[in-house]
This record gives sequence, C-alpha cells and structure tokens, in this order.
Amino acid sequence: MTNHKESLLDVLKTLYCWKIPILVTSVIAALIAVFYSLSVPNYYKSKTVFYPANPRIASRGALFGGADENMSFFGGTKETDRILNIAKSSELVNYIVKKYDLYAHYEIDTTELEAPHYVTNDFMKLYKVKKNVESAIEISIEDVDREKTADMVWAIVGKINEINNRLTKDNQRRILGSFEKRMVDKQADFTTSTDSLRRLRAEYGIVSVASQEEFLTTLVAETESSLAAKRTRLNALQNSGTARRDTINALKANIKSLEGQLFALISPESDSKINLHKFNSGREKVMQLELRQEDLAAEISFLRDRFFQYQTVYDTDVYSLYITEPPSTPVVRSRPRRTLTVFSVGMIAFILSCLGVLLLDYYKDTNWKEIVRQER
Repeated sequence: MTNHKESLLDVLKTLYCWKIPILVTSVIAALIAVFYSLSVPNYYKSKTVFYPANPRIASRGALFGGADENMSFFGGTKETDRILNIAKSSELVNYIVKKYDLYAHYEIDTTELEAPHYVTNDFMKLYKVKKNVESAIEISIEDVDREKTADMVWAIVGKINEINNRLTKDNQRRILGSFEKRMVDKQADFTTSTDSLRRLRAEYGIVSVASQEEFLTTLVAETESSLAAKRTRLNALQNSGTARRDTINALKANIKSLEGQLFALISPESDSKINLHKFNSGREKVMQLELRQEDLAAEISFLRDRFFQYQTVYDTDVYSLYITEPPSTPVVRSRPRRTLTVFSVGMIAFILSCLGVLLLDYYKDTNWKEIVRQER
C-alpha cells in the first residue's frame, strides 16, 4: 500500500514540477483551437422528413374500382429504397450543382479536369440522406448561407418527386403505347373485315343473313306451291275438254312465269341477286365475317375503355411524397461548436502533455546511446 502511495506521489510530484510547461502547452493548444474555430465559417443545417407514397393510390384499380379498400396510402420498403436511390443519384446531384452554381459557391475552378469530382465530393460532405428509426426518409443540407439551405432542400424534394413520377409515368406511357398500337391494329383488321364483308354481300346478294334466309325460304316455298297449284289446275282444265283456250293460255303463261321465278330463285346458273343457291354458298362466309367483326368491335371497345382509363391515370398528377417535416430556414448554426472544440483540444493537450512529462521523467536516466550501441 505504501509503495502505491509513493508511486502516486512521485507522479504528482513530477507533474507539479512540470506544471508550467503543461499549462503553457494546454493554453497554447486551446488558443490555436480558438483561432481555428473563429476562422471556420458558420454552417447552418436544414432538413426535411417524409414518407414515400404508395404508387397504387393512383392506379387504374384505385381510380375506377377494383383496388383493395384497405390499401395503405404510404409506400413500403421498395418505394423507400427507390426514393433513397433517387436521392443519391448523379442526376439529382448534377441538378443541384447546376441550379445553385456550386462550382462558384465552393470556389472550384471549372477548367480543371477533376472539377466535377471535387464539386460532387464537397456537396456530398454537406448533403445527408438516411432512413430514420421511424422508417421515414430524412434529408439534410449544411451551408454557410442559411437561406440557401432551406431552398436547396425544397429543390431536392421537388426533384426527387419529379424523377420518381417520371419513372412511373415512363412505365404508364409504355402501357398507353401498347394499348394504342393494339387499337390501331384491331381497327385496321376491322376495316379490312368490313371491306371483305362488303364484297361478299355484293357477290352473294346478302344483306342480312337472318332475315334474308327466312325471306328466301318462304319465297321459294310459296313459288313452288303456287307453281304446283297452277300445274294441277292446267291438267284439270286440259282433261275436262270444256275449258276455253284463252284461259288455258293465260294459265300456261302464269306457269311459265312462275317457273322463271323459281329458276331465278334456286338455279346456280341464275344471274338474279335474289338467289337461294348464292345465298347458301355465301351464308357461312358472311356469318363468319360478321362474327369476326363483332369480336373485333368488342375488343376495340375494350381497348378504348382501357386506354381511356390508363390515359386518366397518366394525366393524374399525384405527389409521390408525404412530407411530415418541411424544410425551414435554420436560425441556429449547426457547426462549428466552438466552446466544445476549444475545451476538447485543451483537454487533449493537457492529457498528452502529462503523459509526455511522465515518460520523460521515467526514462530520464536511460543512456540511449549505450542501448543503441549494444543493439548494434
């Protein structure tokens, strides 16, 4: 116990003997820290905190029905990661550098080859992006101009929203282009089908398959029935021997007329536009084209409806960020903390001086030349 006390007293004795150099060294270090702190300009920090929005809140399902009613308005991990990547992207950094002329602001010579690297490096030292413990995104900027800090943060938030929306809009534009191309293709198919249907109708004399089929069938049946009745009557009159010749001739004329009508209605060789044989030959072709046109019309209607919906989604301008803490002009500087700096430097100098004095005292009787000579 006595040895420990003596050792402690030796240390205190040594420090007391060197108290003036120790204090002078500490004071000089503190004074240097004072002058350095005073030479460093004041920096002011402005920050903002926000959450990314869920991009599905402006989706087709959300606007026109079909979306989950319990859908969150806030984005998830993927949206947060995308915003963080955008916030650190070269596009955003280059935008801020150009908008605020940071080459001049940071006094960087633009003629130097590595000037872009220097200005980016200086900016990134003052620009911080992180996800805080509440999973919100926090962006802050330090600058010597307190007004500029808040303005720069607002500009960054606006640019992040612009880039994020552009990525979404680019995808929506591609979807719109796809629907538009499909509509154009289907409309071209519909036009071609209409032309083909028109030619078939003219070739086979078909206007309406359903009504014309009933009309022709009825007309042929009535003509055949009338012809059979006239022939039966003619035979009866000829067999009676009492019929007048004019009556028989008129009846024969009627029969011949009906035979001509029947020939025109059913014969493949007939040039009549109202012909059952032609109708039957073109019926299936016309019906197929009519069904094809119905399908194309339904598909075009569906595509137009979807195109309108996606166009509405594309035209809907939704802010993709929910700002919970807007940036404001800082009042108090963020650094330097001059008092803490001076105190810390003074304490470090004091501790190092004490250690240095103790080492010198401990090794004061050591013959360093002899030690070096023995080592050789």
